[in-house]
Amino acid sequence: SIRRQRQMCIRDRCRTQDVVRARNIIHNILNEKYNMNLTNIGRYFGQDHTTVLHSIQMKSKKERFWSPEQTIWNEYLDLTN
Repeated sequence: SIRRQRQMCIRDRCRTQDVVRARNIIHNILNEKYNMNLTNIGRYFGQDHTTVLHSIQMKSKKERFWSPEQTIWNEYLDLTN
């Protein structure tokens, strides 16, 4: 199914912008809301902890997907509230 393919892509090395963006939201939710450490998040996604750290730092620095004009903030708030 398409849903299963998308789930696999998020955990895979797929690097399309929509997948990287979704993965970035998930990294931040797992770290902030569920207090998962970077190593465990990275392990789940098959990534190094420094990749997860970069993802989390983008949000705190408001870079790339997290720049103020992006809609990702609304999506993140919808998922965490």
